[in-house]
Amino acid sequence: MYGMSLRWCARSRHTQKLLLVLGAFAALAPLTLAFAAGQSHVIQPGETLSGIADRYGLSIAEIMSLNGIGDADLIYAGESLSVEARMAAVAPVLMTHLAVPGDTLGSIALEYGVSVEALVSANNIEDRNYIAIDRLLIIPVVAQARHSAAQAAGKVAVRAAESEFGLPAGLLLALAWQESGWNQAMVSYAGAIGVTQIMPETADWALLTLAPHSVNWRTSATDNARLGASILRSYLDRTGGDVRLSLAAYYQGWRSIETRGIYDETGPYVASILALQLEFE
Repeated sequence: MYGMSLRWCARSRHTQKLLLVLGAFAALAPLTLAFAAGQSHVIQPGETLSGIADRYGLSIAEIMSLNGIGDADLIYAGESLSVEARMAAVAPVLMTHLAVPGDTLGSIALEYGVSVEALVSANNIEDRNYIAIDRLLIIPVVAQARHSAAQAAGKVAVRAAESEFGLPAGLLLALAWQESGWNQAMVSYAGAIGVTQIMPETADWALLTLAPHSVNWRTSATDNARLGASILRSYLDRTGGDVRLSLAAYYQGWRSIETRGIYDETGPYVASILALQLEFE
């Protein structure tokens, strides 16, 4: 799908570069890492314990234990909850990937099980729609371990929403992976939130007209996925099932499509999602 024979040849020639375990990057971290970051969360009106758990990659039982809660259905707006995230000591393995023709950030992220945002951050990437051939990318494996539980929960929520709204198989999964790595806690620099990266103003519209019960979209992966699915479904209905145009509208907004046309950077975004969709069908 991504030119596997070419990629395999490239990797064979660069074995030493492609799998650097500690090696040249050993100075970046000690031999083991114990992550324990204490955080707190103020309960907002309408929030549920399951939604808060989704947001921080914790189980409901863990939040109940941390806060001495006896009834998961009995929490009060305004109360502060401890949402301490933990990661056991792990070896800070840093891998690298040599970009070859056909690579996209989405395909590389999928291959190594990390999010696109993690790749962007680890490599100081300014244009996420372009990767130079032969660029050596750092793969932040430690970041993957920290977020794996949240990603698993996000994937389940996205798959369910995709089915509920009758979307093409794998399409919402690919979109959500491209947008957030299936991580509900992801907030973009522009303010987009959750597994499907919804802007607040878009959410206000969707809640009124498409999925009125998904009120916990900011904190719940389930509600966020449903809201994102409803938005994509509405674009597919408007375009007569044109997947490319619907994805373009999801990326830049329907109004901008009508008034300005498709942006130059939208094309690679759409192409990356369609390539990823083949992995999730």
